[in-house]
Amino acid sequence: MCKAGISGLLLTSPVADPIKIARIVETGSMVVVDHVQQAAWYAEAAKAAGRTADVLIDLDVGDHRTGARPGEHALTVACAVDQAPNLRLRGIQAYSVRGSHAVAGEERRRVSEEVFGVAVETRDAMARAGLRAEILSGGSTGSADIDLKLKDLTELQAGSYVMMDLAYRRLGVEFENAMIVLTTVVSANHSGFVTVDGGFKAFSTDRSYGPEALDLPGSLYRWGGDEFGYVDVDQCEHKPRLGDRIEFLPPHCDPTANLYDRIYACRGEDIEDVWPIMDRLR
Repeated sequence: MCKAGISGLLLTSPVADPIKIARIVETGSMVVVDHVQQAAWYAEAAKAAGRTADVLIDLDVGDHRTGARPGEHALTVACAVDQAPNLRLRGIQAYSVRGSHAVAGEERRRVSEEVFGVAVETRDAMARAGLRAEILSGGSTGSADIDLKLKDLTELQAGSYVMMDLAYRRLGVEFENAMIVLTTVVSANHSGFVTVDGGFKAFSTDRSYGPEALDLPGSLYRWGGDEFGYVDVDQCEHKPRLGDRIEFLPPHCDPTANLYDRIYACRGEDIEDVWPIMDRLR
């Protein structure tokens, strides 16, 4: 995944394919590594492209998803980057999915402070070894209100706030929801529910709950298959009719966006622009 960073784009995930790495270097993105072999691949690609690649050490701050182990392991990888031709060591990435989606309140604060405590220890060890570490990147939409108060953080990796979703809203994150999926009532033959043309192909399914209808208080969405969803309306003041449009907030914005080719940017009822997501025909 790429996010806007201090010097352009930051590729926030480690890559372990020399062919992909060569293409990434051509973009000029800052990259992350958690292994000396990745440093060697990036150095080779940067030399071939006649570029210098900026590199952060991806640090495992407790998620055990990716990242060099804090301390000696991270220093070993940092030294490999520092000594490699055509690479420029810039610091540390300390993203934590636990910190992003920890329960609301003091637990989220505790996790965030724990994460950056680990990162600061490794950053200071790098500095003592004469290694550059001016960047400490991490945090997220879910912990932005906490992380912005941490003096050691130099770059906040908040991205989902632009779209927002039910997952973050349920954590009490107060950014406005901008991503909406528009569906149509395609069947209304039952008194207690209607069927819409939005199912597994329309919304992310990686959460334990489905989407939530806007402007239809008392309704409940149920999965109906690939193309369909059921909206229980027996607790609603009015039942949607055949052909009515129903807007939904998605459970999770990232994998929902991945299901579509374009986003319609709207201001009220007017479409201001159409943003392509990807060209699926290539």
